[in-house]
Amino acid sequence: MQSQFTTFFWSLTPLQIADTHFRRQFLFQLLTILQHLLTHTKAAKQASSKAGNKPLHIAEFTLEPADAQWVQETQLKCIEELKQTAPNGRLFADSVSAVLEREKSWVRWKNEQCMPFDKASWSEEIVVDIGDGETGEEGEGDGKVTRKVGFEEATRKKRTEMMADPDEWEHKFGSAPLTEIWEMGYRDLMDLQRPFQCVICLLFIVCQTLIGGW
Repeated sequence: MQSQFTTFFWSLTPLQIADTHFRRQFLFQLLTILQHLLTHTKAAKQASSKAGNKPLHIAEFTLEPADAQWVQETQLKCIEELKQTAPNGRLFADSVSAVLEREKSWVRWKNEQCMPFDKASWSEEIVVDIGDGETGEEGEGDGKVTRKVGFEEATRKKRTEMMADPDEWEHKFGSAPLTEIWEMGYRDLMDLQRPFQCVICLLFIVCQTLIGGW
């Protein structure tokens, strides 16, 4: 019975490997095991036990450098095989790599005794004018005090300036050359065939400017 089952199983293996879903599941589980094996190298054990941290696992064996190199090479082959497996092989391989990297970070966090990773909210010290004659934190009677404020209050002045209406653009027709051409009297390409007319217009504009300046 066992012999027949073994023969039957190996006869199905080529068909299962040909199935992309089965192949992906198999390679994903293989990558998970290979990543776990790399935590049993001598360097990884020393890093996990550094500073009195208790490792998440207790292994009775240590992976030799040659075996660790074989594991890393096999990982690369598995990732490459996932990339070549349609459909969307490269996208699936990148997703698997992201999941394994997240798992590695979780194991490292557990080995470090679940150190808190919360960060304090952003703050900044600003000088506030509290009126003449009053004393600030430094004991000086300059009417100013230093206090911490959050991001919203610290950037309120800058955001108000950014939302203000911009100044009127100095060039009426978009840029300095276009404005100068327009003031010279050029309106279309046909004006280039009548250069003297444009010069007369320019002289007229200059005279108006001089008269207005007087």
